Amino acid sequence: MGTILLKPERWSRVAARIRTAEAPIAWAWVLAPNNQQAWQLAALSVRSATPIKSQLLRYEHLVVVTEQLRPVDAARRFRAGTASEGIKFPVQQSTVTPSWVTTEPGTTYYLTEPDWPQYFLAHSLGSGGTLYIPMMDALIGDEQPYYPTIQGALADLVYGLAPGRLQVNFDPNIMVRLTDHRARIASVTFDEGLVSVTIEEGLPGGFNRCRLRAAWRKDSKDVEWVRFDKQLDRSGPVQLETSEVPAEMWMVVVDGSSHVLDRYGWSDAFGERPTILGPLTARVARWLTEGEHQQLEYKQELGGEKVNRSFAETVAAFANGSGGVIVVGVTDDAKVHGWDPPHASDLIANVISNYVKEPVGVQVEKTLADNKPVWVVTVPVGAPESRPYRCAGRVMIRVLGTTREATTSELRRLVSPPQASARDYFGRPGF
Repeated sequence: MGTILLKPERWSRVAARIRTAEAPIAWAWVLAPNNQQAWQLAALSVRSATPIKSQLLRYEHLVVVTEQLRPVDAARRFRAGTASEGIKFPVQQSTVTPSWVTTEPGTTYYLTEPDWPQYFLAHSLGSGGTLYIPMMDALIGDEQPYYPTIQGALADLVYGLAPGRLQVNFDPNIMVRLTDHRARIASVTFDEGLVSVTIEEGLPGGFNRCRLRAAWRKDSKDVEWVRFDKQLDRSGPVQLETSEVPAEMWMVVVDGSSHVLDRYGWSDAFGERPTILGPLTARVARWLTEGEHQQLEYKQELGGEKVNRSFAETVAAFANGSGGVIVVGVTDDAKVHGWDPPHASDLIANVISNYVKEPVGVQVEKTLADNKPVWVVTVPVGAPESRPYRCAGRVMIRVLGTTREATTSELRRLVSPPQASARDYFGRPGF
């Protein structure tokens, strides 16, 4: 989740979007030598609402140019296929397929980490085989900024990302990221039978005609959906009475034309459940009613080789997905068994460090359930630059409440997230 595939549109329509985007436009492009040692356009990045320093950086085997443009000027260049004077790129004659990227937790999307919803287009320039960009080489030039790697330079100057988000096998591309600051879902929590959805407005008047719409099923076997629809008029929490955490729930912020601006939700297979507030004992009590799902696992105990490995596999799977909680001291059928050996916290930490190769910053807490001791291990979403998380050399993922080894295609998506996803519980928007 986190992406919505938009309708195909013409190049001129993308240029029109840039023209009406929020200023300023960060316009950055890269030249690299091809097999014939002729300079060739390797990348063009167009980012809205992004101040950038205009500079020309010439290195022996790379040229990076960054410019701050008005939207109207950026749109004119984009429509004409001109990165700069004398630097042309092919304009796509047929349609392109952009995406809408939401702020849903755990979203890892190609060259983007959205704080606000955004329009996203990645279009290949082609001729990748004729360019050689040694991404791990250093950039050192007379009176030019020093970068330990070309990867770090391009991530910083062109894409505004941490180096680890840019792949080493660089593919020449045009990327357009146009942030939408009208409205977003800032957080979702659950407490005392209420799902609280905090909505934020980024620009004055951004809420104009925007609505929060939601639908949920209390149990995964329910056929009927409970629905909610509210006009937004101010930033802050909107509370929905659901009694318990629904088995499946989806909510969207839409504008006056019913176009999705932002989305948050979960089911047995997708999404991230809300943060449950209140005392840990109350949270555990709720988790015991939910049964194991995409972000919840029960373990009766730790200590043996088999159970330790299974526990560590689930930790790695949660880190590779949307995070999750493991309650140790509970059987698979949600019966409280109790578990509290000496130095339990150290045991949990040692099991994780012994089996999971990449460091995972878990939170470990002890509480009581049915007057018996249990330990709660909260696993955060793994850092994109550390993925995939491996347990004893295997990449584990979470699917429908079970932990298993990733297939080749699933592993490829973990390492290089797909550029578009057609999964959309509320239909394709009409952008």
